[in-house]
Amino acid sequence: MKALAMKWQLLFSITFLMVVVYWLLFSQMAEVVAAKVPIVSKAGQERIILTLELADTPIKQQQGLTPLKSMGYSYGMLYVFDSPAKRYLRTKDMRFNTDIFFVDKDNRIATITKQAQPCYSVVCPLYDSIYDVKYIIQATGGLAESEGIVVGDVADIRL
Repeated sequence: MKALAMKWQLLFSITFLMVVVYWLLFSQMAEVVAAKVPIVSKAGQERIILTLELADTPIKQQQGLTPLKSMGYSYGMLYVFDSPAKRYLRTKDMRFNTDIFFVDKDNRIATITKQAQPCYSVVCPLYDSIYDVKYIIQATGGLAESEGIVVGDVADIRL
């Protein structure tokens, strides 16, 4: 009888632990926080307003846009980092091309990678910032070209 009670107690403890771990890992991912970020030309002309989901935790940053099957034209993800540094992004297992905007501490677009293609290989290319950046914006592929977004434009990020 004691052995059976101990087995049930062990089973309950393992189940409880699994629920707690699941909650800790995935509760952050369910919370979607979005920011409206205007992209402004060097001359001060607003090009487009992007709706960007915030990737401000390591789990969200690792997951990125991978779960999405498609994405709206002015939608994307804003990767937020504590301090400027050289950064990179991969497009592993994504389902669509993206434009990647590397944004410095002064909110200027420092580098643009246009039409980064999905990668389904074990080893995928790294798209890097070249310069120190504080943010990365990953948006619909072709957006930079169609909206005329260039290096030096401002991503008016206000968090």
